[in-house]
Amino acid sequence: MARKNNLGVAVAGGGDQSKRSEHDFYGTPPEPTTAVLQHYIDVIPRVVAELSCGKGHMSRVIAAHGFTVLSSDRFHRGYGWGGIDFLTLPEIPAWRKMGLIMNPPFYLADEFIAHAHRLGFPFIAMYLKATYWNAAKRYKLWEKCPPKACHPLTWRVDFTGGGAATMDCQWCVWGDSVTPSNEPLRRPA
Repeated sequence: MARKNNLGVAVAGGGDQSKRSEHDFYGTPPEPTTAVLQHYIDVIPRVVAELSCGKGHMSRVIAAHGFTVLSSDRFHRGYGWGGIDFLTLPEIPAWRKMGLIMNPPFYLADEFIAHAHRLGFPFIAMYLKATYWNAAKRYKLWEKCPPKACHPLTWRVDFTGGGAATMDCQWCVWGDSVTPSNEPLRRPA
């Protein structure tokens, strides 16, 4: 039986969903964020919004690279402003001056990508499954919001810290200053 996201849309879900983290939360290890920051260090605006910040895994890495970071999340997990649902944020002129770097909940990634574009961020980097675009249902989203660059990672990511790095991921990046690319990103040393 397919599960439904909070918008009532059926989403694919492999395995036993009872073993999934509450709200599909998995903190992002530092290496993927470091890799995208190193690749785009001269393109990303100096103020970055990370609006699904969870416990601050990505926000801390972004700040450590010299950026000012605005961090929020729908759920308060002890970092940033809690209780702020990215999908309900209104358009404001400030967004057009900030970068947006985030690992959206995978089951809401379509909605996050579309909303990020509505808000008008000049640089958007979304951390997604490597197979994200391998779905017919996303073709219209690709037509409306084609990424300028898709960067597969050259390593698998262990989101649980349990030593089972099984997730293939990529960064999808949008922005006028982004050079079209499909270059894989190497794991930072």
